[in-house]
Amino acid sequence: MSATLHDDLFHYQLKLRENGNCDIECVGMLGSDQTFYGKYTLKNDTITFQKVPYDNPNFIPEKILIDKKQQAIFIKKKENGEFDREKNFVNYFKFDQP
Repeated sequence: MSATLHDDLFHYQLKLRENGNCDIECVGMLGSDQTFYGKYTLKNDTITFQKVPYDNPNFIPEKILIDKKQQAIFIKKKENGEFDREKNFVNYFKFDQP
């Protein structure tokens, strides 16, 4: 599975492989390119990273949520601890089309 998040300066492509490995490729508008590697498990609709594939834990948390209906992977939570399922700026990865 692969999904992409866009912000003002970068786009981040998250790739989740069946063997539990994952990576995020970060491509900047000035041509910078860096890839981070991690490991994950999937239980129902929740992805839990054993090793988060990014260097900033405030951006990609340890747990993220797949919402197949919305074709998105949500990364932020509300104050009550539930995932924020609104498609807000820098809140979700959009599924890539095959």
